[in-house]
Amino acid sequence: MLMHPGVSGYAFQPDGSLNYDFCFNEIRTEIESADIAVVNNEVPFGGNEFGLQNYPNFNVFNELGDAEVRAGFDVILNSTNHVRDMGTAGILRTIDFWKKYPEVYSIGIHESQEDQDRIRIIERQGVKIALLNYCYGINAGFPYEQPFLIDMMRPEDRDRIARDLTLAEENADFTIVFPHWGEEYHLHQTPEQTEWAQFFTEYGADLIIGTHPHVLEPVQTVTSPNGNTSLCYYSLGNYISLQDETMSVLGGMAKIVLEADPEGVRIAHHDMQYLVTDYRADVSWAYVYKLEDYTPELASQHGILVSGLPGNGLNASYPFSIDTFYRIIDEVTSNAD
Repeated sequence: MLMHPGVSGYAFQPDGSLNYDFCFNEIRTEIESADIAVVNNEVPFGGNEFGLQNYPNFNVFNELGDAEVRAGFDVILNSTNHVRDMGTAGILRTIDFWKKYPEVYSIGIHESQEDQDRIRIIERQGVKIALLNYCYGINAGFPYEQPFLIDMMRPEDRDRIARDLTLAEENADFTIVFPHWGEEYHLHQTPEQTEWAQFFTEYGADLIIGTHPHVLEPVQTVTSPNGNTSLCYYSLGNYISLQDETMSVLGGMAKIVLEADPEGVRIAHHDMQYLVTDYRADVSWAYVYKLEDYTPELASQHGILVSGLPGNGLNASYPFSIDTFYRIIDEVTSNAD
């Protein structure tokens, strides 16, 4: 959820209230039907008094969180490079917001060392699943005076992460790591992502789902030096944003089916639902469609195409069109398992 201010255009209601339900209209059925639905909030809920704030220091209205709960999300990822855009106070306000929904697992940020030391485990149908969320770095600077605020994945954090994964292995049946990592606008994982994926897998991760590059990256089986294996979605791209790269308005929703028996829990099936963020030339709103439902008529009106947006120069090689979306998918999946 990369909430540029213009994304909120549809949220403003005639009575002055805010409603972000429109963000999820086209995928609400999938969210509601999942045993566990997860969303990555790229930007903090630093307080409505700050209003909508744009890059490089983002803020979004708290009502987005209310809409995420109504849509059916069970797990909120918070550890991103933008989490401290509204300062340490913004992190604490984000934590306070999610306290109003105790049934929702908000992970990646903490208000105390004791809280950071506790592994989040969600249980469904008798299966215990550990949830871990880490970020490579913080744009606004790491809060060294309160290091427990944000779960990080710097080299100096390896011992803590190994400890987290060991605890997860001891107390859960299945472990998912959600890393915020990689290089923006690269359709392939970096050597650092590969190295971290092997590290997570070595210590017990069964599934890895990555964010941050703003584009799709491959899905691969990872094998660590000790022989452990995991499934890794290196990047799902954006769900919603106003970025002007063709490759950045194409995103994916990971869909995982687990099976359990007396021998353990494993991935029975995995898939990807491809999505397109649609917006017009005035970039005053954004709407998400399934790629399969995105029509040539809608595509002909997209702001990238109508305004000839450069997309950091990337649109020269990836011009906006439905055909380009499928070309990107082919390029990414050619490096997938």
